[in-house]
Amino acid sequence: MGQQNIVKEPIRRPNNRPPIKKKWRLKKKFKRNMLLLLIIFLLFAVVKAIVSDAKENQKSGIANNNYSQQTANLQSLKCLDDIKGFSVKIDKYFIYGTHLNAEGSLDIPNKYRVKNASIVLRKDDGKEQEYAINYKINGNKLDFKASDKINQGIYLDEIGKGDYYLLLKLLYDDNSSQYFSLENNTKYKNTQYYTVTKNRSNRKIDIFSGNYKEKNTPYFMLSVKKSKLPDDVYDIVIDAGHGGKDTGASYGQYCEADITIKYAKELKVALEKRGLKVKMTRQGDEDKNSTAYSAFSADGRVNKSCGSRAKYCFSIHLNSAEQKLEKGGLQIYCNANMDTSFAENMAKEIVKSTGMEYSPMVASKVADGVYCRNFSKSEIASSNATTKFEPYNITQDTNYYFIIRELGGIATNAYMDGRNPKYGKNDYCDSNVGIESYLLEMGYIIVDKDLDIILNEQKSYVKALAKQIEKEVGIR
Repeated sequence: MGQQNIVKEPIRRPNNRPPIKKKWRLKKKFKRNMLLLLIIFLLFAVVKAIVSDAKENQKSGIANNNYSQQTANLQSLKCLDDIKGFSVKIDKYFIYGTHLNAEGSLDIPNKYRVKNASIVLRKDDGKEQEYAINYKINGNKLDFKASDKINQGIYLDEIGKGDYYLLLKLLYDDNSSQYFSLENNTKYKNTQYYTVTKNRSNRKIDIFSGNYKEKNTPYFMLSVKKSKLPDDVYDIVIDAGHGGKDTGASYGQYCEADITIKYAKELKVALEKRGLKVKMTRQGDEDKNSTAYSAFSADGRVNKSCGSRAKYCFSIHLNSAEQKLEKGGLQIYCNANMDTSFAENMAKEIVKSTGMEYSPMVASKVADGVYCRNFSKSEIASSNATTKFEPYNITQDTNYYFIIRELGGIATNAYMDGRNPKYGKNDYCDSNVGIESYLLEMGYIIVDKDLDIILNEQKSYVKALAKQIEKEVGIR
């Protein structure tokens, strides 16, 4: 047979499309890659904005959370039916340490006289928990505070899981009662708090407010849930006084900064053994020529402490004087408008355990070993006379020590807003979440007896502090 002529069929491509040219294919790939890069860039920008907002909200004490679910739950709750249309404005509220405080005023609408006033936490199932408050009545106007002491009020760590309404309750002289919802008249609409660690457990408390339009009623709520403690949230801050270039007081071969860091490290270990999460403002490894641990730098002890969202701060120092003293002693400083029981208990335990005596100093003394120092009239006048900018709003009720004042936010009238560039800025001076702070002058470095106890009774000293801290936060 002769050779057959084989006719080759053309290669058929899907949909009979012509072959894709290599150049066109590369162009399509390039467009796809550019689109992918654009999407990645947009996602990065969104994440960066969210993180930035979260940091700003953290500084002001405002939680960046979505409360739409909690607000939606209001539609099914009937426990506000008895207060429809009745509300009282809250002009200030803050958290100091572990306590929530709120204050406001009310025009009394009832013809009966007020026999008692209280704040009530009403759970969504109708159950109530009542708290005594401080109030004054002038005519038909009632002014109230959860407490006159900034570290008292509503103890947040004892509140169980669930959603709660915060209400004002009036008891009249005919034994009838009336409830008022709280209308948040402040700029702090949402605030977040984490309880102190107990048995390796924490709860997150979201405090938020709004208006329940269907009932013509504003609301002020607490939502309490079990939650792990975030990596950047702590229970305790320990501030080892001075550090870096600032050595503090000195006597012979000893300097304050070296001694305070030893105490701070040992106290940290003691508290961590009790299950508490502890942050230190410095580690002791800073450059001796460094000023990075100054009060108000970006990484300074104030911003670092406030950023930790801790509940307590203990700033450890040694005292000194211009002239030689025969007798020194312990001085624990705190804010003037707070309950000083904790400070008194710390002082008693230290004296009992170490042999350190109470300081005999009378000025600013409120109890044995406990002091509250505010600015004096002459100090305020001197400050205002030398300033080249608008003076800070300092009064004789303003605490002198920055570590006590500036860590408390609006509760302690922190004021270092950066107008004086010499001292920097406290990013948290306008926060409604403050740290309950204590400055411990453990003794006088220039008094031989005090220094001997400080150098040789460190373990007893730290054990005494840890014992009272443990008791205060309610671990046992």
